[in-house]
Amino acid sequence: MHAGSGELWTGRAEFIVLSRGFCVSVDSLNNALAWLSIEGAKAPHDVQFWFSIYGLPASSVSEIEKSWNQNLKMLLAT
Repeated sequence: MHAGSGELWTGRAEFIVLSRGFCVSVDSLNNALAWLSIEGAKAPHDVQFWFSIYGLPASSVSEIEKSWNQNLKMLLAT
């Protein structure tokens, strides 16, 4: 799967909750967990995307954070 940042991710789906979100492990990020969750019964919904990253150097985590923040800002500006 290609992430929104253009990275190629391989891993596996850890769980899926239809219409509410999912969690996938990402091999290339030391099996980090990437989560997408959608909350709220009625609009507006609260959408969250976050990583649970461990075992990587702090500099790598900072670069991942910077890249994803830039991509999300561009996406949300349109």
